[in-house]
Amino acid sequence: MKEGTTSSGQTAAQQPSVLNTLGRVQGRVQGLWFGWTLLHGASLLSR
Repeated sequence: MKEGTTSSGQTAAQQPSVLNTLGRVQGRVQGLWFGWTLLHGASLLSR
């Protein structure tokens, strides 16, 4: 599993991936929020 990889190297490699996943989740949440506000605003205007 961890051939030629140290625990410190593993954590150093894991940190960027965690930040990457956090960025993806944040972007997805922002996209959903933007879409929801657009739909909500359109429904309010259509009334």
